Amino acid sequence: MFVWLLENVIVRTALLASASLCALLCFGAGEARSSGFFLQEQSAAASGRAFAGDAAAASDASTIFYNPAGMTRLQGNIQGEVGLYMIAPEAKTSDRGSTVSVGGGAAQPVGGRSSDQGFDPAASGNLYVAAPIPQMRELWFGLGVTTPFGLKDHYALDYFGRYDATQTELRTIDVAPSVAYKVAPWLSLGAGLDVQRADGKLQNALPNPLAAGGPSPASDGLFEASGGDWGVGFNLGLLLQPTDRLRLGFSYRSGIDHTLRGNSSTELPGVLSSSQAVAASLKLPDVASLGAAFDVTSTLTLLAQADYYGWSRFQNIRLSFADGTQQIISENYHNTVGFSLGAEWKIASPWTLRGGVEFDPTPSQGANRSTAIPDSNRTWLAFGVSYEVTPQIGITSTPVIDRTA
Repeated sequence: MFVWLLENVIVRTALLASASLCALLCFGAGEARSSGFFLQEQSAAASGRAFAGDAAAASDASTIFYNPAGMTRLQGNIQGEVGLYMIAPEAKTSDRGSTVSVGGGAAQPVGGRSSDQGFDPAASGNLYVAAPIPQMRELWFGLGVTTPFGLKDHYALDYFGRYDATQTELRTIDVAPSVAYKVAPWLSLGAGLDVQRADGKLQNALPNPLAAGGPSPASDGLFEASGGDWGVGFNLGLLLQPTDRLRLGFSYRSGIDHTLRGNSSTELPGVLSSSQAVAASLKLPDVASLGAAFDVTSTLTLLAQADYYGWSRFQNIRLSFADGTQQIISENYHNTVGFSLGAEWKIASPWTLRGGVEFDPTPSQGANRSTAIPDSNRTWLAFGVSYEVTPQIGITSTPVIDRTA
């Protein structure tokens, strides 16, 4: 993964509306790259330290996402940040004897290629702007535009897993107006709204019961459903600085419920051709983070974090059709906790190096794991470098190695 970030950009107020609109229109969904399909990649600097200490670092405007209370530590009159990401995952699958039962009959071999990994490179991004109230720097306002959840896979129609999924997409855009207040020199509080748009698509092949010779891509049908919805949640943050060197941060993002409304179609040659309205339930998890940042020296900072994901909210996807029928896709996710450690080193002006490691367990369980939402335990190894072009403009690059097991 390559991440490029232009941060600490002093922008004029007249540009904020158009920049936010551009983010809403242009930022798509990336692949599932964190616990389940939660996307942690909301800052290049955070990615470079494997997200260690995100809730406590508060070093740039991306703190709006990770802990809004951190805005009170920012410098200057206006802080802005734009991030662009290219995520290029790889996966390998093998057919170990896949079968399908058509019309309640005996199980039959599926057949088909096994080399289609289902992933294409995907672009994503984010935008943040934060500013203090004039003559009252204890109070900050901010706006974040992010893509906190995303999933995109696309398999060939002759793939052996085609009856499970041929295409799955989830795209979210989250607009978060936020506020932070420094209650005391050692304590800051923050909060924000999450106004979130979610759009999804499910597609899979259908075996044809009239086909001679058993299931075949040539005789398959196709089912597809798509829809969208707006939802609202909230986020809270707390930042403590008990000593000059130590910062502790806690943040909480509420779960958001969506009912994606749209249309579905079913095409099965010689058997059925229909379309109708459909509604799909989607319950996204809440996320709680506890982070620490310790300044060993003026140039070296050590960071650590634990993240809780309330994935037990995501038990199934329930499709409710206009004709009164329902289809339930079981997921049975369970709650997870991830851990990360990292460090940042200001080697010499204008350069900063960072690195980190994270263990990120999957919330999916073997019996329900599918090609529609592929996932696995991950170990992240990350490093990054920042270059301060001027006191107002910096560039950060972050490659990440994501090792799954």
